Amino acid sequence: MAKKKASTAAKKPAAKKAPAKKAAPKAAAPKKAAAKKSAPPKKAPKAAKASSGGSSVDGVIKKYEKERAAQESELMVLDLMLPDLPGEVVTSNLRAISDVPIIMLTAKAAEQDRIAGFRLGADDYLVKPFSPRELAVRVEAVLRRAGRSGPTAVESFGGGRLVIDEDTREVTVDGRKLTLTRSEFDLLSVLSRRPGRVWSRYELVTRIQGYEHEGCERAVDAHVKNLRRKLSDDSKAPQFVVSVTGVGYKLAVARDA
Repeated sequence: MAKKKASTAAKKPAAKKAPAKKAAPKAAAPKKAAAKKSAPPKKAPKAAKASSGGSSVDGVIKKYEKERAAQESELMVLDLMLPDLPGEVVTSNLRAISDVPIIMLTAKAAEQDRIAGFRLGADDYLVKPFSPRELAVRVEAVLRRAGRSGPTAVESFGGGRLVIDEDTREVTVDGRKLTLTRSEFDLLSVLSRRPGRVWSRYELVTRIQGYEHEGCERAVDAHVKNLRRKLSDDSKAPQFVVSVTGVGYKLAVARDA
């Protein structure tokens, strides 16, 4: 009996097993993103071909004005059968901002077509086919009538009071040499091409800057103010650069013969 108790006492209680750690949940496998077919890039809308006006006209005119501001054109020979828009549209819109002489080239020989061309602002109208010699003679005649053949580099106005040298970009008024900025000289140069002609702010800014954007037209007023000050021109009663209300400016002194 004693032996049985001893064997019982010798037995040690079984150690409690530590609770098994729960296995961490397996991370869900990332779902495969559904492949989306990318939409083909949208094509830029084509400029509409104008038949009586449109945005493409503005681009043509502004491009022409920018080029003309860099190197003043003396004359334009315009074919009416242009690939993007009719030459009549170019002429009509161009006449709103420029007085450059235009010779129209066309196969339209009917009387009503020639009359329409002149009414749009053409200076001459040449029907195809024509000879290069005839075109050259007509160019000379148009430039002569426009007073643009063989322009002199130095011109005087108002009996010698105002003298402008285009080559050296020098200006003297009443014998006094002026120091002008590039924009001020270009402004005076444009006004002097047609003394007495009223130039709109849009015309002036496109010739001075070569482009036009919002607020730029009013910058012409600042240039005129500075130019008048340097010319000693009274803003209340100017003798050289005169304002035309609601339109723009003009050079009030005549070119000397």
